[in-house]
Amino acid sequence: MINKIQKSEFFPEIKVGDTLKITFKNLEAKNLKEEFMIGQVIKLHRNQNNTFINLYSSVLGVFYNYIFLLDTKIISNIEIIKKQYYHKSKLYFLKSIKNK
Repeated sequence: MINKIQKSEFFPEIKVGDTLKITFKNLEAKNLKEEFMIGQVIKLHRNQNNTFINLYSSVLGVFYNYIFLLDTKIISNIEIIKKQYYHKSKLYFLKSIKNK
């Protein structure tokens, strides 16, 4: 129970459809530097042990699907840029709309 309270203090309440700015540490580089990714949450998977989000974003006109595990130490900050409300729990239809 204490572990769940600590996680909710660091990260805001994330819902499907929100546009997020996630700041994370890049482990592929030789020196650790923080990078950020801006994208829309298309899937949110909550479990007792861990939480995954699928972030759909555009980099130089090419759309990518990123999967982030929220319980890791790699993610340093999450900001909600824009809140949107959808009736669906998975927004896979956004992939086909944005690619056209």
